[in-house]
Formats: sequence, C-alpha cells, structure tokens
Amino acid sequence: MMNKLLKPLLLTALAALTLQSITAQQMPYRGTLEHTLVSEQAVTTKGDIETTTLFTPEGDFTIDLGMLMRSTHQGTLEVRAANGNYRGFSACITSGSIAFGIDNSDPEETPVTYSLSEDGKAHTYRTVLQGEKIHLYEDTTLLGTHTAEIFDRMMMMDPFAGPDDKANKEGIYSEHNLIRNPGFESEGVVLKSDASDYRFWPAEWEIANANAKDKQQTGVRCNKDNATYANGREGSSALMFRQDGSGGFTASAGSYIYQQLSAPLTPGRRYKVAFQALSHTNDLGKTYAVAVGSALGTWDNLYATWTAPSEKQTIQEYQYEFIATDQSANYIAFVCYGGSGIVHLDRITLVEEIGGYNLFALSAYDTHGAIDIDLHGVSYSRGAYSPIHHISNTLYDGGEYYLYNTYYSRLLGTNTSNVPVLVATDGAAGNAAYTWCAEQSNKAGYFRLRHKATGKYLAASTANTWSMTLADAKASNNTDLWAITEGTVGTITSLYSGKVLGVDSGQDNDEYIGIYYDKPQSERTVWQLVEAQFTLEESRLALYLSELNEAIALGKQIVGSGIYGLAATANLQAVLDKAQAIADAATFADIERIVTTTAEVEAAIDTCKESSSEDAGDIRVWATYDNHRLSLSDSYTLSLDSVTFANDSTMYLLIRNRNKQGALVGISRTSISIGGQTVADIVDKGNKHNFRMVVDKGTLHIYHNNQLAGSAPTYQVPALTTGGEKTEYTGLATQHLSSYVAEVISPEKALAPSEYDGDKYNKVKRQIAQAYHCNLLLSEPADYFLLNEEATLEASSIDIRNEKCWVIFPHTRPSATTQAMNTRITINGTKAQSKTNYRAAIYLDGAAIIPYPASVQPLSIFSGELYAGEATNYSIGKHNNLGIKANTMQSFILKRGYMVTFATNADGSGYSRVFVADHDDLLIPVAPEALNRRVSSIVVKPWQYVSKKGWGSTKGNSTINTHTETIRANWFYTWSADRKSTADLEYVPIKQHLWWPGWSQINALEESTHVLGYNEPEHSEQHGSAQCSCGGAISEWSAFTHHTEFFESGMRIGSPSPTDAGWLKNYAQYCHNYAYRCDFVVTHSYWKEDVATWKKRLEDIHNATGRPIWITEMENGASWDKPSEGNVNDAAKKYQQIFDLLESLDYVERYVPYNDDLWYNKMIYDDGWPTPAGFIFRDYPSSFAYKAEVQYIPDWWKPSLQEVSMTASYNAKSNSIDFAVTNPNGDVTDALVVEYSYDGTTWATAYEETGRWKFDSNSYTLSTDAATFKEGTIHFRLHATTLIGGDTYSKAISLNLDTDIAAIMPDGTQLKRGNGHIEVTTPRQQPIAIYTLDGRLVEKVTVKGTVRIALAPGTYLINQKKINIH
Repeated sequence: MMNKLLKPLLLTALAALTLQSITAQQMPYRGTLEHTLVSEQAVTTKGDIETTTLFTPEGDFTIDLGMLMRSTHQGTLEVRAANGNYRGFSACITSGSIAFGIDNSDPEETPVTYSLSEDGKAHTYRTVLQGEKIHLYEDTTLLGTHTAEIFDRMMMMDPFAGPDDKANKEGIYSEHNLIRNPGFESEGVVLKSDASDYRFWPAEWEIANANAKDKQQTGVRCNKDNATYANGREGSSALMFRQDGSGGFTASAGSYIYQQLSAPLTPGRRYKVAFQALSHTNDLGKTYAVAVGSALGTWDNLYATWTAPSEKQTIQEYQYEFIATDQSANYIAFVCYGGSGIVHLDRITLVEEIGGYNLFALSAYDTHGAIDIDLHGVSYSRGAYSPIHHISNTLYDGGEYYLYNTYYSRLLGTNTSNVPVLVATDGAAGNAAYTWCAEQSNKAGYFRLRHKATGKYLAASTANTWSMTLADAKASNNTDLWAITEGTVGTITSLYSGKVLGVDSGQDNDEYIGIYYDKPQSERTVWQLVEAQFTLEESRLALYLSELNEAIALGKQIVGSGIYGLAATANLQAVLDKAQAIADAATFADIERIVTTTAEVEAAIDTCKESSSEDAGDIRVWATYDNHRLSLSDSYTLSLDSVTFANDSTMYLLIRNRNKQGALVGISRTSISIGGQTVADIVDKGNKHNFRMVVDKGTLHIYHNNQLAGSAPTYQVPALTTGGEKTEYTGLATQHLSSYVAEVISPEKALAPSEYDGDKYNKVKRQIAQAYHCNLLLSEPADYFLLNEEATLEASSIDIRNEKCWVIFPHTRPSATTQAMNTRITINGTKAQSKTNYRAAIYLDGAAIIPYPASVQPLSIFSGELYAGEATNYSIGKHNNLGIKANTMQSFILKRGYMVTFATNADGSGYSRVFVADHDDLLIPVAPEALNRRVSSIVVKPWQYVSKKGWGSTKGNSTINTHTETIRANWFYTWSADRKSTADLEYVPIKQHLWWPGWSQINALEESTHVLGYNEPEHSEQHGSAQCSCGGAISEWSAFTHHTEFFESGMRIGSPSPTDAGWLKNYAQYCHNYAYRCDFVVTHSYWKEDVATWKKRLEDIHNATGRPIWITEMENGASWDKPSEGNVNDAAKKYQQIFDLLESLDYVERYVPYNDDLWYNKMIYDDGWPTPAGFIFRDYPSSFAYKAEVQYIPDWWKPSLQEVSMTASYNAKSNSIDFAVTNPNGDVTDALVVEYSYDGTTWATAYEETGRWKFDSNSYTLSTDAATFKEGTIHFRLHATTLIGGDTYSKAISLNLDTDIAAIMPDGTQLKRGNGHIEVTTPRQQPIAIYTLDGRLVEKVTVKGTVRIALAPGTYLINQKKINIH
C-alpha cells in the first residue's frame, strides 16, 4: 500500500515533469522565421539537398521544416544542425516518426523518438534549440523536449606552440595552414645579392598601390639571415613591412602586400589568422591592418587593425578569428593603415577551425524505399521561438517591444526632434514609432534598443550626465547598453552610468515627458517590457497574468506535496481556487485585482512553507545556495551514507541544481524511486547502506553500496521548502532513518563511487551537510567542511585520526568553535584541547581545526638534496643561532598551515625569502640557489587563511572585534603596532614613520606574519613634527635606506603605502637594484573613477613592480577632492563593482575600505550598523588573500668571486700551525682548503674546513697539527671554491718549521728539538716519558732544570706531545 507521503510526492513529481512544456511555452512567439535555408521543391532522389543561406547562430536557434510525405514515400530524411558552440541535433525523419541523436557516438545513449501524424497532410516541424534543450513541435503541438547533442570539436592549431619544421610539416608548415611561403623564406625576386646584405621579394606574395616588387630594394623586402631583421623562428628571414613612403608604401595610398588563396574560404566556417611582428629600431608602435576579402581592396571578411610593439626589436604575437561570409574570401593582405612606421612580419598562418559548428545539412536516402516528399521549404531564425501564438513578454535578441512607464502610464517614443521621451498613445499593436528592437550585446546581460521607426539606438548623452539621445550607430563607450529587468516592476539600467532610466514628477499634463539615465530606483523608474506585436492592453494583461499563473502553479505544487500543515494547506487551496477563477475571467480592467490576488497567493505559499505535517515529519534542509553558497551545475554528485532504517516507511531526497533541474528520490528498506517510479529493489538486513546520487547532464544515476541501482532523467523541481528556488539538497521525512551522513561530493562533477572532488589546490574536499547518530572516523587526508557548522553533527561525533584531516567550520569564528571541539570532536580518541592537540586557525569567514600538537615542529631541513643527509626539525619561533647547522640546508619540508622565512645572515639580513605551505605540505627537494647551503636564520610562524578584505581602525579592541565580526573581516591594522593578533583576527603592524613605532615593539609580535611600510611617505602632513621627527615628506631613497630594518622581523614585508604610483614604482626599483626582499607593494586608492580605470591603474602598478598589491586605504573619491554630494545607494553600486574587480584580480592580495571620510562611502555607520555598501562588503564571498602563483621571488644578484688571503704561524704551545684566513666570499663558499707544498710545485691538502657555520664570517682562524709536516720550509696557500662556480687561490706563503722550540707544555715545560736529541727544560722536578707511536716505552726520566736525551730520528710521543726528531 502506498504510504501517506508517497502519493502526494508522486503527484508533485509528475506535475514537475509538465514544467518542461511550460518552459517551452515561455519562449516568445514567432510565426514566420527570417532566413530561408532550403527552397520549396519536390524531393524524389537520394542525396544532399542544397541550402541557400549560411547557418551561423552562436546560441539558440529555431528551424522550421515544412513538408508533405506522400503515401508512396518509404525513404528517410536526415537533418543535422549545430550552432557556433557545437550544440544542436541530428535527426532521421520517416513517414511515422522522427528519431533524434542518430549521430551520437556514445553507445550508452539511445535515440529519442517521437511519433508523427500519418494523415496525408502537410505539416511544419519546428525544432528549437533553447539552451541545452531541444523542443520539437508538429505545427503548434509540442511533441516533446530532450537534451541537445554536442558535436565533435577539434580546436584550431596553435601556430606558435611548437617548432617550425618544413620536412615534417610542423609549426607554420602544417598542412592546415592555408598560407603559402608563410615564413618568407622562399625567394621570388632577388633585390640585392651582397653576402652581408642579401635582400629579396618573397615568392607567392604580391604588392598593390606601391612600387613594383622588383623596385623594393629599399622598401618592403626580406633581409635574409640578418640577425637584426630576420628574427623569425624558422630562422631565415622576415618581411620588412613599412608605411613610411619607402618603396611607394604609404598609409594614405592604402598600400598592401597580399596573397591570393589557393581556394576560397568556406562560408560559415571559423578561421584564425595569426602572425608575429618584430619592431624595428625606430618608427615604433604604429598601427597596421590585416585583412581578408573577396576582392583586392574589398575586405568583407576581416579587417583588423593592430599596433606594433612600442619597444625596439621586440617580438609580439597576433591572432584574429572571423567567420567567412557568403562572399568568396579569396585574398589575405597586410595593409598600411595610419602614420609612418616600420615593422617586420613573420610566421603567417591562416587555419580553419574543424568540427561540427555552424552546421546545417539536409539529405534524403532511399535505403528503405522510394523517396516522395513535397518539401515546402526550410527556414530558420536566431533565437528560440514557439510556434504557438501567445504573449510571453520575454526579453530576447531580435524581439520587438513597447517600453511602458508605470508612473505616467505612457510609452517610450520620440518627439519631433527625435529625442527619446514619453508619449501618450492608444497602444495599438505594431506601431513602429513606439517599438524598440532588442539586440544582444557582447556584454553579458546588456542589450541595445534600436528604435524601429528611425533605426537609431537609445543612448545616454555624453553632453551631460542625465539626458538621453538617439545614436546613429552602435557606441563604443557603453552609452547604448542597457540591462532590462522583466516583469511588472522592471527597471532599465545604464551600463554607462550604473543608474536607472526614469522620469521627474509633476509633468502629467506635458505632451512630451523627458527621460533621464541618472535616476536612483523609485516609483518613477518602473518600466514594463511588453511585446509590440500585440496591443498594449493585451501584452500588459498577459504580463500580470503570467505572474499570477506562476504563483498558482507553485501553489498547486505545494498543496499536492502533502508535506505542509493541514490548516495552512487548506487555506492555500482556498486562495488558489479564488485566484484561478480571477485568472480565467480576467480582462484588462482587472489588473489591480490581479496584483492583489498574486500577493495573496504568495503570502499563503510562504505560510505553508513555514508549517509542517505529521506525515512529512522531519524536513532537513541540508544545503542550499542561500545558506551555503552551494551552486550545483548540470553535473554534480551527492551522497547519503551510513543509512540505517527506523521503519518500513519511505524518506525522500529533494535535489535541485541552479537551473531548477533535479528530482525527488525515494529511499526505503525495499526500494529506490525517482519521481515516483521505482528504479531498483533493495534488501535491508539491518546493515548500513550507502547511496550516491550522480547527475550527469540531465540524467540522474543512483548507486547503492557502490553498484548502479537505476537511472532516470532529471526534471524541474519547484520550491517545496524554505530552501528557495535555487540549489537545494533536502531530506524529507528523515524520521524514518535511524542514522545517516548527508554529503555534497561535488557541485560540478559526476563522480563514481569512491571518487571525491578536489579543490583548485588539488586538495580533496569533503562537504558534510549533516551527520545523524553517526561517529565519523576521519583518516583519509582531506578538508572536511561542516556545511551547517556545529549543527552538522546531530547526536554524532568526529574523531580525527590523521594530521592531514582538517575540519573546516565555514562561518564560525575560531573562538566560537570551542563548544563543538569539547563535546563533538576528538583527536586520536582523546579530548580536543586548543593549543594542546590542535589549533583553530582563521579560515576565511570561519575556522580550520588543524590537528597538530603544541609541540609540533613544522619545518624539517636536510643537509642533502632530495631530503637526504642529516635532518633537523624546527618549532615555531625565531632560530637565529643555528650553530653547526648554519649554511647546511639543501632541501626542506614545511607542514601545511605554516610559513617560514629563511635568511642568509643570522640577524635575518642578507638574502631572504618567505615560503608558505598554505594548501598542502610544501616540499622543496632542492633549495633555491640563493639559499642552498647559505641559511643562517629561520623564522617559523603559524599561517592564517585570511581573506582579501580587511579593516583599518584606531578604535578600542572591543569595537574592532565587533566591527570586523559585523562586516566579516578577519584581519586588521591600526596605523601602529599597538595591538596583537587574536584567535579571530590577524593583526598587521605598520612602521608608520621612520622612527615610530619602535622595532622592538614590532618584532615582539610573534603571531603577526606581515608588516607594512611607512604610511603615505610622500605626504608631508603625515610626517611633520607633530607626528614624528621625519622632517616632512620621505623620499623614495630615504625610505629605502631603512629597508633592511624590516628583515629581523621574519615577516612578509610590505612597501610603504603612497598614493603616488610613481613613488611606489621607484621604491620597488630600488629593491630590485639592491636585491632586497619586498614581498608586496602597498598603495592608497582614493580614485573617483570608473572601474575600468581602477583596473588600469592596478595593472600598471603590478606590471611595474611585479608584486602582489595591498590597498590599505581605499575610497570611491575623497573629501579633499571636493566631490559633489553623493548618496549611500549610489556608493553601494560603485563599491559592488570595485569589490568585483578586486576579487577577480589574483594579484590584488588585500584591500581595506577607508571608513573615516565621506559619510556615504562608509562601510559602517557611527552606530555600528552597516551601510548599504557595508552589507555588500559583509556578504561578499572574499577569496584567500595569499596566492602562491602571483608571488614575487626576491631578486638575487650572484656575487662575483672574491680574492682570498691568509697568514700562517707556528703555535709551539699547541704544536699547531694556525692560519688567519680572510675570505670575503662568506657563505657563498662551497669549499675552503689549505694546501701545502715542500717544493712550491706539488700541492696537497693540509686542512679542509667542513664547518660551514664558519662561513658566516669573513675572517677566522684555522689550525692543523704541525707534527704532520716535515721540518724545514713549507709553502701554504688557500684554495676557495664557491657555490656559484669558480675558484680562487691566495698568494702562497712560507713557514720554516726548523725551529728550536718543538713545544711548550701547559705547565711551562719546554721541549727543544735538535739533531738526534731532545732537550727538556722544566722549572720544577718533572717526570718525562718518551714513547714510540706504537706505544713502546723508549725512556722515562725525572728532570729538573735542563736535560738532553739522545733519540734516533723519528716521531715520538713525549708526555703525550707528538714530536719529530731529525
């Protein structure tokens, strides 16, 4: 027996399926299509049927095929159509059916077949591509909707990707290149045959409007094997193209070189012309053109101007795509365009894009019998159109509309001077004076509006900032681009101004009412877009009725679902009954009543959604767009794992993507259903079940315990819960489950069981929506996001078993995770304790639980490459006394979640570089050359995953904490160094002035990872005597001379923050010249300019400095520029654009809106409440600030090899030879060896220094045992080799070891060596023992005073002192 919930849900699912036809009907109506593809004819023989028009739609299209299949017809008609994006259909038509998908190469896909009428009459079959769907009509009857096909695509060759190889037809010599002699290496006419200056005119190329090609010795020509002018990659020549008058080539004459193609280009196909240009030594940066046309001088396929490089002898690549027109494209040319100029051309390619695009083909086949068709013609239009005569009031490319202003109840037209105004009219259908034709622009969401009567475009005037005009042609400055909101309360927004189109009040009696493009939204800016092919009353009535009918349709879905409270559902049903009656009998006079009724239906729906029924039980909205920013694409994967059933009833999964496509999935102990249809039976033995829902472009596949259980198409799913109409993953009747884990596996990929998605950093990302009565053991490395924060774990817990398993709370500040950590999460089975066995790091708006113990040593360095040699681990903190480990590191591993700063000097100076292990462990198998075996200082710090957006304030800590929580910022600064980082906020100190704050204060901030340079150094008012003793403005050089002071902190170093970009560029250049580390540049941006100019300014700074950018003060114009009074709403719109820009630029690392200037530019009012711009700032999903791919590697200038020197002396007390070494090569030294020689010719090693820590000093003493050397004259020299290659020797020095004093003992006993004896002198009685080196006692005597002891030549140990006797 069907349970109580299944029946209404089944009805809901079946009703949802009908939404496909509703979607098809919402397409605008068009009876006759514009372009004829195939003319009327009788088709009785097999073969291709000729087309008469190019088929080149980029997006949606509509095709009408009219025909009569006679009773004798037994053949087939095949049709194929694809737009410019390879999307379309292939179909086979017989007398009784049409099958789509006949070209689909996927063996799993079967053709979609529809039955056709067999009544002996002519019919028109309309096929519509709308997005990714195909709608098929027979006359005005919708036969069905299915997914469109994607045709095979072969990308165009990249002409510059590989080497040019003529023999193997690679590079520009590829067989796909339609250009002959593309590298100008084949000679046509020799112009000059000097070996040192060989010139010729290239074969296959011709000349026009200039001197003949044999007269071009000093004009346009090729210079063979000329190192300056023949820089082509094929290596022989390039063409000098000049428009400076030489050779008769001038821009004014329209001179050009050209080549006639071997065959005309195929109309409707895409082509790409590409070439390289090398700038000359003068006449740089001039403009030229490349052209393709049907005749010389008729460039009707392509005419693209291009500008040569502005720096001399610089190569630049150029590529231009175009679609061949229906004119025969026979010629390609390079045309003189404007001004004097010289440039060198090379590597010319022209290739066709191969594949199934811009395709229409119609063919007849007699495989199954005779062909007998009266073809009434084939026509098409760009855009998706319904053949059903109805009013859709939908905005589309090519649509014709009236624009109705609701404030004055008038239409937009023109006055007698052709100025756009509101005009009173009777609203008859099709009046060109009030009709505006919509043309889709290249800017997404924006249209041009062409006045049908005049052919001119509605545009914002540039004569002022408010009035309107009609433009004769399309504008290039966005003045004619409009974003139009459909519906009863629509708006028309200017891209040019960012404001909306509206009117002033008080003009009711005027004949013409002016319209303006500078209005904020109000009742005077409401417009209704209605179709002009119907009367105004008809279109406006349809507009209001469409909103009412949409509300009624949703209400019926809600009532039929059975998942809401009985009282609320009964009330909704009553409201729907009343509404349906009004809709059925509505006339134009009922519009106000329709509006009221629509509002009543929507209110009753909202009441229902807030109720529940006993049948439905628990409704768990696990993940939605509104609450979690979850956006499911056309392919996605969800799961419900660890499921145990509480009873025999069915629970349901409501899944829906951003396009409202999805399904209702039923799961019980016995079966799985999709949309009410059982797709699989299952058996429950009390075990846990795992379900995976995989949606792959319109088809839902359900896996049960890793096995495919069943599949079905997705369909439109209405808003049945409070989850809204966008992405949703919800459990209905979850009380029928005893346990489960709901998870979003991937929002944009169809993944098989056991597969998981990775983020952009190749990190496995798990998104747990809810765990119910489950204990999760996390052992597989991944980032586990708890989508519903602590509420994700209901009667559930997590045990983290692997330090690479991070748990992410997306929107919970670190300080607020304590409760969850204490009660719900354990680490390796033990209680989680902050700063004991985990740390909670800032992670964008939330927190990352990092399961490292407090004793963690995040850094491991190795004395060998590839992690070989001796390993040493380092904990968090400064390590600037490395001892014998100094200058030994050759590779290292840094754990994820930490940063390290290496420096070559113990105090942090010298060459230094920061490494950040942000999204995975950082493994460096070979240290960079500048650090390899040179590191003497290490600073390890915990890394915080802050977002770009930050906060600047000098208020108290409590206020800063409140404000940052309000606007969801997770880092701040105070124009000082007077605060510290907290659990929730990273603090960034600033060296505000040259002398304040002090470095001891800054360096003590152990948890800060970044430090900023001087604030607005070029502004004298910032650094006067009242602020510091800087003495006014600080020049670039003066600031730079203090740069080395920043190194000791071990933090990432920011430049000073000027408002002058030139100052900043100069400072960065000093850092480059002196190879000083500056990790990011900082600027202040008070730019009252459009976003395009903001972008240009930022690009200029980034290109000049090469570093990430911080904007630590920014405002959309400042008070000191004395702007006109603004308002918070306009400011919010501008800031929205600015935030969009800053978040889109990876090289913009952080930004801070300035909150202490113009009131309307603030983010937070003085009372702590966000402004309109502040709400945008708060809700903006800011990305990670730090991005490894845009970091600047500090410059290192390899030092030159320095000379070394030393002196040597004999130390009788220690019987050693001491060497005083001077080695200016310092830690760049690879090896330091003292060599000796007895004859000054043959050298051997006396001593090699293995303690690299000594190389941190340039002067030190080395010692070696004198006993190892013969007496007499010994020559010594110092041999140094460096890490950067090269070696050097000191001057040789000599030392005579024929000394009387062999040794002086610590107690004063003196050993004096003679020939065949040793003389011992001691101040007091002393035993003297003499042994051979093998331990044999030679003599033992007691001596006081002086005694001579005879000894045979050899080496002896005398009182443990090694002495040579000659």
